[in-house]
Amino acid sequence: MKRENTYLLLLAVAVLLLWDAKCSGNGTEITLKTKEVKGSFRIDTITVHDTIKLPKIEYRNGKPIYKTVIDSIDYAIISKATKLVDSFKVANDSLKEKMFISRSTPMNFKKTFEDTAVKINIFGKHSGELYGIGLDYTIKPQTVKAQLKQYLLLGGVNMRYNGQFNKSGVDLQLDYISPNKTRYSIGKDLTCKDCFTVGVGKKIFEINRAK
Repeated sequence: MKRENTYLLLLAVAVLLLWDAKCSGNGTEITLKTKEVKGSFRIDTITVHDTIKLPKIEYRNGKPIYKTVIDSIDYAIISKATKLVDSFKVANDSLKEKMFISRSTPMNFKKTFEDTAVKINIFGKHSGELYGIGLDYTIKPQTVKAQLKQYLLLGGVNMRYNGQFNKSGVDLQLDYISPNKTRYSIGKDLTCKDCFTVGVGKKIFEINRAK
């Protein structure tokens, strides 16, 4: 009978744990905020200048079809450059001089790319060719929400004394704390052969401090 009682006790604890896991829901919602991060790369020289080659394209219903977005950009650049060269060939000397000065004057350039997560500034210097390029970036603060579930299993020893401290007892105890802050405990009284302890507790109040 004593063994049967032990089995029934363990079965009851298992049922309570399963019921608690079902009632725990999605856990506690927490909000995390990341900090803003900034960085930069210095302007550096460009060591490789590859010639852009005319990409292969197909025409459908009179419209060009490009394999990639880069192909469409390369095609537009080469088409514009070809027209410029053709204009230069037929231009008079004064116009050629203006076109040469326009394309050879040292200039700065800057382009900003920005969305809700990041801001990137690309900048550099060019004069007919790209002299140098640099980059600075800002990773914006983000707010992330998540569901937090915490499971705790604790083990310990309890010492028991009477009022006169002339009688004592020792309990070995296991505590399980579920995500909804319910505590289940089971223990064994080492001074009593057939004595067990079982307990259930709920959170009364909670204090959280963030630094």
